[in-house]
This record gives sequence, C-alpha cells and structure tokens, in this order.
Amino acid sequence: MSKSPLNLHFEELKKLSSKANSHKDILEISNKIKKFSSGHGYSSQQPYIKSLFLLSAAAVALTFLFANVDALNYLFNVDFQIYSVASCVIFASVFLHREGTKSIITDNVAIKAVEIKNELKHLTFDGYELWLELRKKFPLFNCGDESQRISQLMSGTTEEGVDFNVFEFTYVTVREVEEKDSDGQKTTKEERTTHEESGILAVVEGFNGFTINTNRYDIKWSSSSKKFNDRFKIKCANELTAAKFFTPSMVLTFEDNYVDLLSMDVSDGASICMQFDRKILPSTVNVKSIKNTDEYVKQLENPPELLVLTQAKEVIDIINSKTNNKLKRAV
Repeated sequence: MSKSPLNLHFEELKKLSSKANSHKDILEISNKIKKFSSGHGYSSQQPYIKSLFLLSAAAVALTFLFANVDALNYLFNVDFQIYSVASCVIFASVFLHREGTKSIITDNVAIKAVEIKNELKHLTFDGYELWLELRKKFPLFNCGDESQRISQLMSGTTEEGVDFNVFEFTYVTVREVEEKDSDGQKTTKEERTTHEESGILAVVEGFNGFTINTNRYDIKWSSSSKKFNDRFKIKCANELTAAKFFTPSMVLTFEDNYVDLLSMDVSDGASICMQFDRKILPSTVNVKSIKNTDEYVKQLENPPELLVLTQAKEVIDIINSKTNNKLKRAV
C-alpha cells in the first residue's frame, strides 16, 4: 500500500493489534481510531487507482459502442479492446485487494478484542502435525478426504483453574458428481467441500466414565427425560457411572444450558474432546465496518462474551468437580 495517511494508520493498527494483550491495549487502539476518524475519516483513499479504473472502464464501454462504426475502426480495434479490458481488470483487482487488506486488519483488531475479553490466547502450532496427533485419540479428527489440519488453536482456563484449548478443525471432502454435456454425454467430475468443526480439548485426571453422541463405549444410558435423551446420546463403561453423574438436576442443567454441546469423547489419559457450535470461536463474531466508526469503536470497547465458550467452560468445571469429589471420597 502507498504511504497515504490512511495506509500509515492501518499499518499502525496492525502493529498495535499484534502486540495487544489487555483491554487497556484495545482502548488505546480505539482512541487512535477515534482521533483519526475526526481528522480524516475512513472513506476509501485510492484516487489514482479509482481514476485509472474509471478511465479503463470508459475505454471498454467505448470499444463496444463504436466497434462497428467503420470510421472509428482504426481507433477501437481488437488490440485496443484487449488492452482496455485488461487494464480495467488490473486496476479493479488492485483496488479490491487494498480494500480487502484493510478489512482484514480491522477484523483482526475486533477479533483480538473478543479474544482478550474471553481470556483466550493464540498458540503457535503446526496444524498438520497436531491433526496427526489428535486423530489417534478422537474419531472426530478422522473426518475428511484431504487437507485436514487444525486451523485455529487458543488456550484458556476455566473458573476452577482447568486449562483447555479451543480448536478449529478444517478438512475437505471429495465426491464424484455426474453431469451431462450439451450432447447428452455423461461426464464425472470431483466436487470438493470444505468443512470446519470446533470445540474444546482438556484433561481431567480420573475421568473416563461416559461419552456424548460418540461410540467409544458400548453401553447406552438413558435418563427419564425424552428431551435429554433425544439431544444427548450417552454411552458409558457402566451405567452406574452415568447415573451418578446425571442426577435429575444435572439432566435439567444440560437440557437448559448446554444446547450447543454437539458431542463429547474421552481417550486414554483422561483427555476430553468436546465438539461445540462454531460460535465458540472469536473469529465467528460479526465485525462492524470501520466506516461506521461509532459502531466499530463501540464493539471494540465492549466486545461480546462468547456464550458457547461459557457453556464449554462450565461443562469442564462440572466434570472436574464431580470427578475430584469422587476421587477424594475414594481416598
């Protein structure tokens, strides 16, 4: 990007966002945005690119308007048409790329504010290697035909002090699709679809009693509530373990409060993987446009609590509390 005041400002926002670790840091960014907005504003500042794009677009229009006029053929020939269209495409691409870069920066600032609000920290990791490790533990990570990887990983801590990671798992499925051409001949092509799954990884020592909506255990357990049984398919090592955990009050708690829990699995070593709705991720927050500066600043200064993440932390703490109580009684 050229070094206009707007571009310099966005470079500064990018640097400040990468270093932000507290709400105070976010407020500093917010103040800089308000100050810049009062003096310059956030309307697009690419006058040269805009002008060249408009001239190219006008040239393209003229070539098609006058291409069949004999007296003007020497001006609007095929070469001129090609150069005009190519120029128009190039300048439009440059304009959109620069606007897109700025949008990414402002989105990242707002997402960072949400992460800080919800006490999450990004981790450095190898997405492919981590996927290879997790697929050995949990069937969820065996989904897909290609391009499997952990695409996001953040750390956090529950109210009771249990460490956890929020993950996003991305994979691609491939299927063959049969089509007919204009002559009625059948052709087969591969259709690829990208999927994202998200959830929580945690370790609760001593827990290995049951799973939800997975098939690790063979024994099924049901409560007296049809609503609960329809939503949560419990499988366990023995029915007594599940019955002790899911008391009538706990069944109601899960029914009412944990509607975004899609599945829960447990592997050796008391590692727990819970799949949740994608709204557990800060990146799913709908970010306001910085051109509506008041709304954008308000979102920065008052980022939302991720309610799905709150559900996840509560479930971890419930499991941890019940498991620890059981261990204490055993001692």
